[in-house]
Amino acid sequence: MYGERRIGKSSLLHNLIDSLNEDRFIVSYIDVWRCVDTSGFICECAKVFGSTGTHSSESLLQRAKSLFAGLAPALTVDDNGKPQLIFSTVHRKTDIPLLSEVLSAPGRIAESSPDKQVLVIFDEFQEIRNFNDDRIERILRSEVQQHHDVAYIFCGSRKHMLREMFLKSGSPLYRSASHYLIGCIAVEHWTPFIKERFLMKGITLKDSIIEDICLLTEGHPFYTQMICDILWDSCESGQKPDKNMLSEALRTSLDRESEGYSAIWESLPSNPQKMLIAVAFENPLVQPFSGNIVSEYNFANPSSARNGLEYLVTHDLIEHRDGTYYISDRFIALWLRRRFAGSRQWGRG
Repeated sequence: MYGERRIGKSSLLHNLIDSLNEDRFIVSYIDVWRCVDTSGFICECAKVFGSTGTHSSESLLQRAKSLFAGLAPALTVDDNGKPQLIFSTVHRKTDIPLLSEVLSAPGRIAESSPDKQVLVIFDEFQEIRNFNDDRIERILRSEVQQHHDVAYIFCGSRKHMLREMFLKSGSPLYRSASHYLIGCIAVEHWTPFIKERFLMKGITLKDSIIEDICLLTEGHPFYTQMICDILWDSCESGQKPDKNMLSEALRTSLDRESEGYSAIWESLPSNPQKMLIAVAFENPLVQPFSGNIVSEYNFANPSSARNGLEYLVTHDLIEHRDGTYYISDRFIALWLRRRFAGSRQWGRG
């Protein structure tokens, strides 16, 4: 399951977890963002699998010891004063058997609870590629094939990387999962939700304004709610927001996000910067290596344009769809067009 950043994937997963009956399901949620290397991944999985369905200190330790003979569990308390498992750092020379032991735990949990469905969720799963260690994928594939009573969800925001993990021939997880793309929300679903919320403050929001909001945000949940939040704060009861207020809300939202966008922009090499500008202004870009594009955006040659495009695709900053290229984050595109409006000095600066 994948989709762009801040589209609500993790919220969707947590809503799914909350909706499942504890008497029928055993759910383990692992946020791979919390892990910086293979050792951290092993310890995080062990903590989650060892804590599933248990509450007391004694039951936590007993479960962890029964599941992980090669690890030494200890107890601490979380922010709410509840007992929590912790595991010591794993040394690389011993982590292969420990990795197998930890990743086999869901199967053993399922065997011990035949009346329940076991579900394992890996959020931001693509981050394991940053460990520069393909053993996780290889061992996970081997273990998953043996788990007939365990369901897995692999979720992430780096679509290019996830597709490579699951669709590239030769990858350990090649064709091992179905694919589900999380898209934006259509305007017909936003309209009653937004109108109801504004009416709670005594504000009447016209359907045409909601349509304009969704046209700007393309129905992206984060940006749609950001624009609506700014409009909400700027309105008094009985007021009717208009297009001028919407334009001001857009300016405010771009100002709020400007620092983050500047950091992304400044991290890019020159050719990817030029190509990002090209995609933003062509909107969408159809022929990225044509003479017009090379000349207009000051590429040295078509090869430089190609290098810039490949960099942006690999880093999930632009997408290729229906023969065209577009910027994944639509507000980065708006920010770029505002920043470089009227300029012909593409590239750094």
